[in-house]
Amino acid sequence: MKSSAIVLIIRTFFQTLDTYCIFFSSRIRLLTFYFFFFFLMIRRPPRSTLSSSSAASDVYKRQELARDFVDYPALKCTFSVDGTMVAVGHKNGGFTVLADDLDTKLQPFRRERKERVCAIAFSPNSLYLAVGSEKYVDVYKIAPKTNPTTGEVVEGKSFTKIGTCVGHTSKVNALDWSISSTLIQVASIGYELLYFDIPTCDRLTGVRALADQIWFTQTCTIGWSVQGIWPRYSDGTDINSVAKSRSDKY
Repeated sequence: MKSSAIVLIIRTFFQTLDTYCIFFSSRIRLLTFYFFFFFLMIRRPPRSTLSSSSAASDVYKRQELARDFVDYPALKCTFSVDGTMVAVGHKNGGFTVLADDLDTKLQPFRRERKERVCAIAFSPNSLYLAVGSEKYVDVYKIAPKTNPTTGEVVEGKSFTKIGTCVGHTSKVNALDWSISSTLIQVASIGYELLYFDIPTCDRLTGVRALADQIWFTQTCTIGWSVQGIWPRYSDGTDINSVAKSRSDKY
């Protein structure tokens, strides 16, 4: 009788101990969750959306510097190497080019295609702008704006379409300029990689000669320079985006 009472007391003690452990462990987990939640909310940078606006931010100070509302929802955004222009690609196939302060529209909304802009990039010399939509890439020559009457240079830029890169059988999704601004490589969702000469926009053949070509950016997931990123036996869905540093180190 006495032994059974002792067993009952010990069992009750351990059950109570388990209850307190569960209680406090759940509270600790809850407090840990709230701590990390508020920590991340405090540390997160200011929110900026490109759904209907274009914003420039100081990534070091985590502070928005300028904002401009564009006419249509935006999907892509890029800036020129000289830092004077910002190009925005829209969902409806058009594009807009803004000055670096986002106050001046160097190229008001312009639309050549009906489907969304999937890729947009300035050339390294800031003299060309390539806009990819549907199965095509339209190339524009950038020049100082002149008065049509007097011929004098006025404030702003002119964007003259000089050609279209044609050859893809599926929609383009990425493009890169060469360091010399004389070539572009264009990838599509069908895993086609084509090369074009600029400013003629002619398609190049004999691409093996371009194996050692240095590209200013690397957003195409396929190509000579990114063969090593693909795991063995992988397919096209394993890697969906890629980028390299301007120093070519990373």
